[in-house]
Amino acid sequence: MSGIRWAAHGLLVGSATAFIGLSLWPQPPVWGLALRAMAEAATVGALADWFAVTALFRRPLGLPIPHTALLPRNKARIGKRLGGFVSDKFLDPETLARRVTGADVPTRLADLLTRADVRAGLSRAVDGLLGEAEIALQGAGVKAGAKAEIHRLLDGIDLAPLARDGLFTFLHEGHYLPLLDRVAAWGEAQLIAERPRIEAFLRDRVVAYLADKLDSGVTRLLGIDPTSLADGAIARRVGDALAEAILADATARLAQLRTPGSELAQQVHATLLQQAHRVTEGPDWAATFAGLKRHLLAPERFDPAFDGLWAQTTATITAARPRLQAGLLTVIDTQIGRLRTDEALRAAVTAQAEALVRGMIADARPLAADHIAATVTGWDDAAVTAELERAVGRDLQFIRINGTIVGGVAGLALFLIDRYWLG
Repeated sequence: MSGIRWAAHGLLVGSATAFIGLSLWPQPPVWGLALRAMAEAATVGALADWFAVTALFRRPLGLPIPHTALLPRNKARIGKRLGGFVSDKFLDPETLARRVTGADVPTRLADLLTRADVRAGLSRAVDGLLGEAEIALQGAGVKAGAKAEIHRLLDGIDLAPLARDGLFTFLHEGHYLPLLDRVAAWGEAQLIAERPRIEAFLRDRVVAYLADKLDSGVTRLLGIDPTSLADGAIARRVGDALAEAILADATARLAQLRTPGSELAQQVHATLLQQAHRVTEGPDWAATFAGLKRHLLAPERFDPAFDGLWAQTTATITAARPRLQAGLLTVIDTQIGRLRTDEALRAAVTAQAEALVRGMIADARPLAADHIAATVTGWDDAAVTAELERAVGRDLQFIRINGTIVGGVAGLALFLIDRYWLG
């Protein structure tokens, strides 16, 4: 028993002893009567407070007095009220979400991830993850499952619409223009390189044409070869002029072809689109790509290709494991830096933390209340009493002491009022 409890008991016994002793005094003086009244009231106050304090935890003197042993008998109600109080006052989702906002979660998370022990743990986790991936890729079951799944996915793809969309994207976005430019440039180069041959060809054609026109009875009578008449300065000038005109026109058209937005370029674009519509809307388009898919997914082609890709992937991961680990850690470091400086990321992390807290608290509130109620209800009566007495027993003993003192003072005051004022 603690010293303060001994003091409370001592005051009770002392006041009762003083009252009994003074009551046995046959003819006490006034001060004796005052002390007896004071002792009497102090004893009553001490007994009343002893009863009240004791009734909280147990039945006084073991007697079945109603409304005693309040705490042990009302554990279930106390637990339910306590659980509800904690749930309502301490587990409010919005209140805790505001606390999360003020806690600067992004900075705290960045500080946590830069700690040496956490950093070492991340490194081990990344290394372990890569090791598990490497082992998994080497397993026959994983390989067979991946092969079957990839084959199923590829077999379910309709290539015809994808190819059609790709073709029209290629045309509409002008991805063919560099190729067209190269073709036009090649054509210009060929015209320059073949210019002598073109001029000679055209000159020969002019000579033949003029010879045909000059061939008459006069030339035959005179024995003159019309070709010798045609093959002269006139023929050369006509041939060169014709070649120059043809080459200039061809060069100009090729230049237009290389100029985006020109009339010829627009005509080529329209022609390509027209041909693309004609080809893709025909009956052979879907059949062609269906046959291509069957050809590519045939076991004799798909299996070796997959096996080679799988072996290459496994070897690459094995060889690049240190580099992959360093790369992943670098990515983590980058994100840690962004947690400190990137306001958008910080806001997103804070919002996610708030949402997480709201969701967790909303789910945990009823569980916490039920847990507190069940825990308090399941406490052993003696253990509950002992624990509560350890927690507040000292203060309760001071209540007993104060009750004894206040009772004594009140008794003395009432005695004096009765004797000297009312009497």
